Amino acid sequence: DGFAVDRWDGHGGGRISDDCAVLAILGPEQPFTPAEADAIRDFVDTGGRLVAAPGRLDRSAGGESDRDLAALLNPFGIRIVTAGVIAEPRATSTGKPLYESPQCAELRIGSDGLSASSPVTQPLKRADRYVEMPFSKSLERSTPPTGGVLLTLLTTESSAWRDLPNSSTPTGHDWKI
Repeated sequence: DGFAVDRWDGHGGGRISDDCAVLAILGPEQPFTPAEADAIRDFVDTGGRLVAAPGRLDRSAGGESDRDLAALLNPFGIRIVTAGVIAEPRATSTGKPLYESPQCAELRIGSDGLSASSPVTQPLKRADRYVEMPFSKSLERSTPPTGGVLLTLLTTESSAWRDLPNSSTPTGHDWKI
């Protein structure tokens, strides 16, 4: 789709390149260093675009640090909901939806749930592709900072729900609405 992908190493305190069109932070497993956190904030504060998604292990969404993903996203109008994961019923060969299975946490967002207004999701939507997201956290929007814009890139089906942890089951969830 014409994207040139590169890796940024912020450990040395280097700023994010001016030719970076979109910075993607996907599933970080530990807090950012002070230099990384400052560089990310500076990038977004000066008009840079950021795509971010919390990881499955939830280490970056615990609010334990002012440098974890949750703390970095909050001033930009996005809150990671740490309790539970998004789930939806699974299709079966009989046509009846399947509940009460860990497979409910394996989301498949079809082209109807992809935004046409983003250079990240628009090519996928145009090609009638889908995005798979296992054990995804919910994100809530609040007011973006002055001059900032929040775009919704992915939307689940109306049948989806936030499945809260249930310690009485072996998997930690009951996968029921």
